[in-house]
Amino acid sequence: MVATGTPVIPTSGPTDTPVTPTSSSTDTPEPSASPTNTPQPPSPTAAPTETPSPTPVVVTPRGPARVAGRLVKDGVPVPAGVTVKLEDQTYAIAAMTTTDAQGIYTFDNLTISDAVVNVLFAQEWNEQYSVGEVASWAWLGPLAVSRGTTVQLPDLEIGLRGFEQVNPHAGTSFSVNQISAQNPLIFEWAAYPGASAYWVDLAKGDDLNVVWQSALVNGTSVAFEGRLDDGSSITADTYWWGVGARAGVGAYQLTVYGYLPSFVIKP
Repeated sequence: MVATGTPVIPTSGPTDTPVTPTSSSTDTPEPSASPTNTPQPPSPTAAPTETPSPTPVVVTPRGPARVAGRLVKDGVPVPAGVTVKLEDQTYAIAAMTTTDAQGIYTFDNLTISDAVVNVLFAQEWNEQYSVGEVASWAWLGPLAVSRGTTVQLPDLEIGLRGFEQVNPHAGTSFSVNQISAQNPLIFEWAAYPGASAYWVDLAKGDDLNVVWQSALVNGTSVAFEGRLDDGSSITADTYWWGVGARAGVGAYQLTVYGYLPSFVIKP
């Protein structure tokens, strides 16, 4: 089952920095004229000087970048053969690797320059894990990668660690008239250890198009009043809902996403 991406957190715009103009005098005194009948000495002849040759600048090309870390499940290193990828800010995959017997993953010979990426794990790429055994998706980042540098990351946890959706249960049905501002549908979930924020996605259709996304919340529930992001009201259909959790890991952010149980809205 495919989970959707993380919400975009807007950043504040640039501040207006006042520019202080500097003034200069416009009255420039005229130079005094030299008398025309005063003989002038001849100009001295300058001796030729040797112009030094410029010193050549040797540019040493920087080698490829390297990113390394360890994948763990419930605090224990994963076995060899778990797929991990690097994802850039446009959600394109920049590199792929697999873990060794100690759970270590290494992206060597990266030729991307001055890029910001996330390390990404997905259950759908790793069929050795069943649905619900690990996070649907897990991101660690963002991290800046420059040529000639090595980035050593903290552990990337892929276990759910008790994080799961609680309400509504898969297969639950509601009527359209049951959901309103006065009687919202409450999405609830069990906490992820150390999480500082959560959000909920509501999706529909075969392509799981997200039609509503909550703001970031600190608690383990969020209310849905029946109004979709495009301003329309929810209609009779099958919907899926997913929840993501964010937690700080050292200088980086871990984002863990659950699965998508479905529920039905009836007329």
